[in-house]
Amino acid sequence: HFKEVLFIEVKRARRYGFPLALALVGFDPLPGKIDNELHTQLMGGLALAIRRSLRDTDYPVQQPGDRVLLLMPHTDLAGSLIVARRITERVARATLQAGDTVLHPTISVGVAAGEPGREYSFADLIRQANDGLSAAQAAGGNRVEFVSAAESVASEKPEFPLPAP
Repeated sequence: HFKEVLFIEVKRARRYGFPLALALVGFDPLPGKIDNELHTQLMGGLALAIRRSLRDTDYPVQQPGDRVLLLMPHTDLAGSLIVARRITERVARATLQAGDTVLHPTISVGVAAGEPGREYSFADLIRQANDGLSAAQAAGGNRVEFVSAAESVASEKPEFPLPAP
């Protein structure tokens, strides 16, 4: 179902010039080992923080590697940054009891936005969001990062080495 919605929203945004944003959310590393019960509690808390921060027309989808992809139709870059920061702050205020230890989970978020009037694909947006998430985690986590399309393309390595001039 999500793939169908995604296809329609990307196509609609490009055709009619609507803004479209994605965010890729990932947990920052936690100290110690995470058992299944704790993992379930972490993901449940993240789901609640996300649901309380999104509109009914936005789509959160859990991805492999304990990441969550947020599709936000009719949302520009500024709006997506506000939503991502709101989710990050909600998670940072939460605590989780794990045996005798109290955990303070944090998340990092990479944001991407399709600019009206510019050609882009879902793959472009995912690459930008993933680069933003990597940058946020590399900077210490508990933050939101945006990597522009130009920076994201420039950071790619060519599949084949280019010949020397």
